[in-house]
Amino acid sequence: MQAARDAVGGGADGLGDPGHVGVRHAEAQGNLGWVAVRGWLVLVISGLVAGLSVAACSPSGAGGAAGAGAGAGHAGRTRVPATASPPRVVAPPAGDIPFPKFSYATCGGPQSADGSCLLRRQPPPTQRARDRYASAYGEMAGLLSLCRAAGFSNCARAGQHYLGASGAPLTVSMAGVYQDVPGFRGQLQSWLRTSVAAALRGLRDTPPGRSASVRWDSGGAARGWGAFDAVDTSSDWHYTLGRFWARMAGDAWVGPVGPDGDRPARIRYRSFLWDIYNFNAGSRFENLEDLAKAGMAADFLVTGASKTEVISATLTSVRPGSLVARAS
Repeated sequence: MQAARDAVGGGADGLGDPGHVGVRHAEAQGNLGWVAVRGWLVLVISGLVAGLSVAACSPSGAGGAAGAGAGAGHAGRTRVPATASPPRVVAPPAGDIPFPKFSYATCGGPQSADGSCLLRRQPPPTQRARDRYASAYGEMAGLLSLCRAAGFSNCARAGQHYLGASGAPLTVSMAGVYQDVPGFRGQLQSWLRTSVAAALRGLRDTPPGRSASVRWDSGGAARGWGAFDAVDTSSDWHYTLGRFWARMAGDAWVGPVGPDGDRPARIRYRSFLWDIYNFNAGSRFENLEDLAKAGMAADFLVTGASKTEVISATLTSVRPGSLVARAS
């Protein structure tokens, strides 16, 4: 068998054993294939490493899922340019302008929850007190008769309220005072013009697409009241009020600029007055205050207020210096 194999296959040291040569050739082919595969793997691995390196460094994260996710997150964080804020439209103030609250100093005594003055009241009079002040009471009753005879209805009403000794507040007509006391009418006019001019100056810089309003008060930051004297002795109010206190409060509003380039404007205001009905020391009728001290009468708060007046116009058409104050 060996001889046959040698004959067929040749010797061990012959020109080559065809089987052996085939094996070596296969080995050579295998070695070459492995080299090729190894080279291919090196190239693939190098490519992957390069790709990962690019993904790690690239802002867009183009290489790999992690990079893509990071890129997507980065893109999601891109700031969108801010847009202009929508116009803010403030509705014009509505409702009646409230009566200003009194301060302690204004009242000269305590004040109630609504800000009105609480005046001290005496207990019901004794018979002895009635007898002692009977002449003062008669004098007061006589003055009321004179008021009625002169047609001074407010004087008669207020005097009778004093003798009623309830101490309850009394309301008078602001329109009546406005019409009958020239100095008072002139002061309201001045307050309106000055206050509106200042309010509109503060509103002129309102952005075109917006509206705004501002409140004003003739009493200024101190919220003070102006004093007036109804000095005309032929006037009902001279005997009803004498010296009294007044004030004006209001607001101004402007709307957005319209197609015509102008703004709608609205001005509101309301006038107020108050007084304490009493007979001060040193006055002509100071003895009549004894009736209140004895409980036969009572001092009381007098107030008056106009309705809320409204002026509707455009910003360019308002002339503060030409406004006419009303107190209806």
